[in-house]
Amino acid sequence: MFIIDSQTHNDLQIFPIHKNEVGIINIFKPKLKTYGGYCELVSMFRVPLTSRDEIDCRLQLIEHLCCVDVELEINKEVLDFIEHYMSSTKIPTRISYIDAFRRATSSWFVEDNEYYIIKRSLIFIAELLSELNSFAKRCEGSKSILLAKLASKILTIIGVDKRFSSMVNFKRSRMSICEIADFDNLIRYEERDNFRGLLDILYQLDVYTALVSIVKESNFSIPKSSDKKVGVSIEGLFHPLLNNPVDNDIQMSTENNICFITGANMSGKSTFMKAFGISCLLAHMGFPVPAREMVFSVFDGILTTINLNDNLALGHSHFYSEVQRIKCVAESMSEDKSLIIIFDELFRGTNVKDAHDGTIAIINAFAKRQNSLFFFSTHITEVAQHLKQLDAVVFKSFKSIFIENELSSTYKIDDGVSEDRLGMYIIEKEGLIELIENVNNPITLTYSKT
Repeated sequence: MFIIDSQTHNDLQIFPIHKNEVGIINIFKPKLKTYGGYCELVSMFRVPLTSRDEIDCRLQLIEHLCCVDVELEINKEVLDFIEHYMSSTKIPTRISYIDAFRRATSSWFVEDNEYYIIKRSLIFIAELLSELNSFAKRCEGSKSILLAKLASKILTIIGVDKRFSSMVNFKRSRMSICEIADFDNLIRYEERDNFRGLLDILYQLDVYTALVSIVKESNFSIPKSSDKKVGVSIEGLFHPLLNNPVDNDIQMSTENNICFITGANMSGKSTFMKAFGISCLLAHMGFPVPAREMVFSVFDGILTTINLNDNLALGHSHFYSEVQRIKCVAESMSEDKSLIIIFDELFRGTNVKDAHDGTIAIINAFAKRQNSLFFFSTHITEVAQHLKQLDAVVFKSFKSIFIENELSSTYKIDDGVSEDRLGMYIIEKEGLIELIENVNNPITLTYSKT
């Protein structure tokens, strides 16, 4: 299993937490045509892949579908109708032609909504089976291993029972009372699991079709996996939720597996690390990534600590929560797992001296784990002097500049250590000191006797 947790999902904003919030999943959701496809998409986000072969098969499928025209026609309303039919509690356990004849006859005189749903759904299913059969035959022997495998599964399931084949070639205007009873029993009882398997394949194809649209209509690209043990190289990396994102390049390897990032507030450190984490997660799902080009090794998981809160219910301070988080990360690495670890502002919940010493100690300890990649950001630039002795550390920074006395950030990553100290500039710019000193009307409290 790929190692990822709710803290990481929240840090990377994968799923919306609040009602009006946008998550990474919302980039893909509008491209889907079915609710089942959305459920499949959520499952893929929650269970990334750790097998390079499986990742490559997905990426190969997306790349193949970008180049050929074999799109499967999917109708959301039809699928919703079929799902409603499949969820009926009155599932037949045997074929009763007498009961079928009685219901069909009575429906001519008195409207029977359930019978109408059964009949209408079976017509839709026959059309769906015909479309799936045609699609599978077009994809037999495809250069995409995964697409050929899905096509083979479709044809195998349709070939399980001759009545499936009958429905493929069925003429919608000629369904008799006995055929309705027979097909209903087939779909909802005898071969229910196999038909559900066909729907699951269709929902997977819905997701893959959506991913193709993302590649064609956005700046996302198809990443490539590498056989190197540890390494990630990205060109043109950007955060996909920003309207006008600035792209950056980054290369990490076994020799330089610790990235130490400095820079002032709002210079782009956190956004960059989130973009990196998002791209690595999507790559391990076999999805296109927000970058011009990406080559990556396959890791066992991603763990981030960016927006960590204190836990008042357990009586934990922010600092104690940070310590517990680092402990959790260390335990996840105890089985010699290869992980991508991101820490934004280590020990922000304690004093500067402890934060300084703690950051140095933690980075020195993690430097011994060369099978993982680490990102650390900090405002305490003095830490850098103590890390220069470590060959594994690469120093990156985000610089801030003044244009006509106004602070501006390029949001471009650069080599070296940033010495920017802009806290007092922001305090003075907002006039906080003058506001406090020039308060003419102090607050007075009045009490009334009751």
